[in-house]
Amino acid sequence: MARIQTEYRSQGLEVIAVNLLLSAPLDYWRQYWLRVGGGDVVYAQDTRREAVRELRIQTAGATVVIDRQGRIVWRDLYATPYVELQAAVEKAL
Repeated sequence: MARIQTEYRSQGLEVIAVNLLLSAPLDYWRQYWLRVGGGDVVYAQDTRREAVRELRIQTAGATVVIDRQGRIVWRDLYATPYVELQAAVEKAL
């Protein structure tokens, strides 16, 4: 997350890491991701399960890339390998 955010922030990329685990408070979850290299991204909690419904997320760790028009251009059920994520981001920008 941190690498892709750093490389593409100047082009308008905003990484939002959404906590889907209702049992984990946002700050606890954010601190965990910072310890494992999550980096300077936006951390959010989906307490009403809206992201799950709207983005059709089925698992924690899913990756969704949305372009500037709000269209989903990439979806992966799990954490996406960097090269694939980079290609999806470039397509979205």
